[in-house]
Amino acid sequence: MSLNANELETIEENWNRVKSEIAAKWPELSKSDLKLIDGDSQKLVALVHQRTNSSLPEIQSAIDEIAVSSNGALSRVMNSLQSAAEYLPSRTVDFAAKGEQLLGEEIERRPLQTLSKVFGTGVALGVCMAGLTVLWRGRE
Repeated sequence: MSLNANELETIEENWNRVKSEIAAKWPELSKSDLKLIDGDSQKLVALVHQRTNSSLPEIQSAIDEIAVSSNGALSRVMNSLQSAAEYLPSRTVDFAAKGEQLLGEEIERRPLQTLSKVFGTGVALGVCMAGLTVLWRGRE
C-alpha cells in the first residue's frame, strides 16, 4: 500500500479541517497538542480528558459528532494513518533484509576488502570515542 501525493494532500486537508473543529470544540487544546495528536484518536481522547477533565463518554460523543460533521473526514484520516502505520514497518523489514542480503554478497565476493573496511571503521570509531571521552572528562 503506497499513498500517492493526491491521497497525502487529501489526508492533510481532511486532518486540517478536523483539527479546526477539535480546536473549536476544545479551546483548551493548544496547537502543539493538536500536532501531538497527529490523527490518533486515543491520543485525542487522552489529551482532551487531561486538559478538560471531561468524562470519557462525553469526549467520545463529541468526537462522534465531529466525525459526522466532517462527512467522514475523521474516519478517512484515521484509516489512512492506520494503513500507513501498518505498511511502513513491513517496508522497513524488506529494506533491512535486502541490505543484509547485499552485505552478505559483498562479503562473499570480497572477503579481505570487507574485513579491512570493517577493521578500519572500528579503529576510526575507537579513536573518535577516545577523543570524545577526553573532551567529556575535560568538561568535569
